[in-house]
Amino acid sequence: MSLIGLSRSTRQVLGLPDYVGVPRVEVASQAWSLAELGQAGQAGSLHLDLHDDAAVDFVVGIVEAVEDFVVRAFDAARWPADLDTRAEAEAVGWVDDFLADGSAAPPGFAASDAIPSEVVLFMLARQLGRALSQALRSATGH
Repeated sequence: MSLIGLSRSTRQVLGLPDYVGVPRVEVASQAWSLAELGQAGQAGSLHLDLHDDAAVDFVVGIVEAVEDFVVRAFDAARWPADLDTRAEAEAVGWVDDFLADGSAAPPGFAASDAIPSEVVLFMLARQLGRALSQALRSATGH
């Protein structure tokens, strides 16, 4: 089981325990839920397979990219007015890196027997990035 370190505010908005090491699968699962992806019984929804390493890496990478950007914004004198849009851009940038790396098999998401197209990955990244950014902004009172 691989652990990652996240800021206290990120762990808080994802409903994760307040300690440094957090299992990657937990981070992925909580971020997926925060973005309201794959709700049970929802037509056309995608399900995150926590046994699919590429899917978990995809989601965790987005969380880390958005967190890095938002934490840097915490230190700024003023929050950017377009914080959520910039967070989406960070998430999309991660997808570019993920696809360019090519070291892992593309993620598959249950309820869709096909491997998601690149367009779907970018759409998921935008939704995950925006949801995390909004939750972090709300949790910090910005």
